[in-house]
Amino acid sequence: MRMTPPGWHPAFARKHCKERFLDHLFFLETDHCRLCGRSAPRRSAVGSPHRFGMHLLLRVCPFCLQDITKISLDPALRHLPLPPLVAAGRGSRRGFHVKPLGVLGAMPYQGPLVAMIRAWKYDGAIELTDWFGMALVTVALGASGGALAPDWIVPVPTSPDRLSKRGYDQAYLLAAVLAREISAPVLPALIKENRHGGFTESQTSKSQSERMQALEGQIELARAGAEVAGKRVLLVDDVVTTGSTMAACASALYQAGAADVMGAAVAYVP
Repeated sequence: MRMTPPGWHPAFARKHCKERFLDHLFFLETDHCRLCGRSAPRRSAVGSPHRFGMHLLLRVCPFCLQDITKISLDPALRHLPLPPLVAAGRGSRRGFHVKPLGVLGAMPYQGPLVAMIRAWKYDGAIELTDWFGMALVTVALGASGGALAPDWIVPVPTSPDRLSKRGYDQAYLLAAVLAREISAPVLPALIKENRHGGFTESQTSKSQSERMQALEGQIELARAGAEVAGKRVLLVDDVVTTGSTMAACASALYQAGAADVMGAAVAYVP
């Protein structure tokens, strides 16, 4: 019987459950802000009804909330070229030229959003997941005219060493919010392995060519990946920078026989 929620490392899940139990046992009106460390209310944030999703921001102090009100949904659509599929294998399509990958970003990666994503991605601020997820749902539904209906939602994979270090897979948690809101299942169809040994290097500061070289051979189909054959797939990630990771994942999905792949990310680097 599986006790750890999908997308969580067991050690982080145990720590999180212990903290929540102690929160309920010794309830205090205030906590530390997940973004700056100042005192913050435990209850839901109260914000302007004209500001997106302010009620979803838990454990965020008034000062950080004021900064967050400056963030607006400003979607952008990129089209990333994909290489022709040449590898052979079960369910693959040799020489099939796929169309460019459309990747929809909800907000530009700048201003207060940078600190929010860093806290969410690296510092355990999983309370921000619903806010990011609802932002992406709102933009994706708007772009599709309300007809967003993938057969599968596939999170961009994180490597096992990063899952162990961070304690959770933020792309999977994000995909779970989308799944809940649009009634489409999450499928962990891809895995990421470090072929060079040691800890997986950060891709943040690398150029597109460096990213492509680093990703070579790292993105592979998981055991569940065969389920994408003939299906429409929504590929989900936190931030799209050069698009190299999204492109590598989409290529793997098309190689597995996916009928169509669309990418979506919370933020994009302008």
